[in-house]
Amino acid sequence: MGRLVKAELLLSLFAILSLMAFSACDSSSDDSSDNLPSGDADMELAIDGDDVEADAVEQDLELEPESESSIDGDMDNIEQDTSEPEEEIDPDEEQEADVVDGDLDMDEAESMEEVEADQDVLEIEPEVEIEPELELEPELEPEPELEPEAEAIVWHQPPAPHGVLVVNSDGVSSSLSTIAFANQTLDEAFVGSASELSPDTLAPLFPMDLELPSYPLTGNLRGVLDVPNDRYIWFPPAAKAVSAQQIKIDYGFGIPDIIQLNDGRYYVLRLDSNPAENPAVDFDEGGDVLILDDTGAATGRIDLAAYADTVDDVVLEPHPKRMAYAWGLVWVTLGNYDHNLNVWSDAKLVAIDPSDDSVVYQYTISGQHNCEGIAYMPYTDKLALVCQGAPNDDNPKSHSGIFGYAWDGSALTEAFSKQAAYMGFYPLSGKIAVYQQHVFVCESAPLMAQPGDALWSMNTLNSATAYIFGSLFGQDLGGLAVDEASQVLYVSDKYIAAVRLVDLSGSTFVELTEDSIVTDSVNSLPPVNLGLY
Repeated sequence: MGRLVKAELLLSLFAILSLMAFSACDSSSDDSSDNLPSGDADMELAIDGDDVEADAVEQDLELEPESESSIDGDMDNIEQDTSEPEEEIDPDEEQEADVVDGDLDMDEAESMEEVEADQDVLEIEPEVEIEPELELEPELEPEPELEPEAEAIVWHQPPAPHGVLVVNSDGVSSSLSTIAFANQTLDEAFVGSASELSPDTLAPLFPMDLELPSYPLTGNLRGVLDVPNDRYIWFPPAAKAVSAQQIKIDYGFGIPDIIQLNDGRYYVLRLDSNPAENPAVDFDEGGDVLILDDTGAATGRIDLAAYADTVDDVVLEPHPKRMAYAWGLVWVTLGNYDHNLNVWSDAKLVAIDPSDDSVVYQYTISGQHNCEGIAYMPYTDKLALVCQGAPNDDNPKSHSGIFGYAWDGSALTEAFSKQAAYMGFYPLSGKIAVYQQHVFVCESAPLMAQPGDALWSMNTLNSATAYIFGSLFGQDLGGLAVDEASQVLYVSDKYIAAVRLVDLSGSTFVELTEDSIVTDSVNSLPPVNLGLY
């Protein structure tokens, strides 16, 4: 503000001096103009006026220092008069002075600030562009993995087994016994003769061909499959035969296995196909999986004929053998041979989705014949099965062995294998049991052959096999069952008429020779098959 006042005073002084100079020139010009013509006088006046203005400017320039000192004095007075309010106005006065004296500086400063601000923005922008959300997107997309879990339905959840169900038979008579896992308590021949059952409902009682389901039944029920009579019979816990129940399978054609799904439905395998199928009769085809509701009434079937081969113009039949539940699917082994047991092709596996009862996958077990026993191994998440070789193979051992598979959700891949030729003298039987990473099978010698049968284990992690014990003659070792909690393997031995036990707790499996269990001393019937209940 002070500089502005100085400027105004300087301009005022300049104007006064100019007027004074102009007046002096004007008076002198009047004297000389009398001797000139009017036009020349005017011209001379104009010229003189220009000279006077130039002189005035020069005088002004020479007087500026002096006028500044006087202005400074006046400014001192002005500053004294305005000294009190200066403190309040100070910031604004400084801003106005900056505007007068330093507009350019301010413009430059503002430009510099804008540049610096732009630089700051440019420096910040890379930090803003690094968006961690983009990196997290893959983690936020576990939907393909979560979808199967969210949609997965457990169709089959067998109960924890309570013990071993034993079929005793001499080929003429049969009986049932149980060995409870708790303290290995024996319920000897709880069904011992046909007279214990109502002849109207269950007679004739058990022939020699009795099979046990792959899984124990809910409610600690003890169930058996009467294969030739197409019946599924079960007994409540601690009850005699008078409490037995049954499901009669019409057009059964042999029923080697049955499982009950969690929704109450049953899957029942029908071994043989009906050569005299009548289109007017429901569910008389055979060679399939028959579907029953929880009352035992047939409601549908899963046809397996399409998965059997044709060999040299001979149409084979699927011959489903056994089932296992794994990865949300029911897996079924198929024999794949003709009706007269003369022509055999490679065995197969099919997977059934219980959500719509459809076959969703098939797998050919190349070079292997007559595959039967199958079990899921939760310890290694593998599926294990055993193949026996066909009776009319030139060398059944070359088509027999242990095989294991992994599932990636769409296809099986072989995880382990061991041919029977690298284990013993004979092909393997159709029975299988699993414990942790180990598979147990029996080498099956011909009837009365010596050396006899042999029990083998296979470590599926390194394919190492180990001989555990043998029987005196062939066709003596039969059923296998494992008590995982007690780490004990049960093996039926027809020759000694007892169930033999193997300790699985150590790195080497050892028979408990003092702990064999005679399962039917009342009727003197030897054990021939084992299952879990």
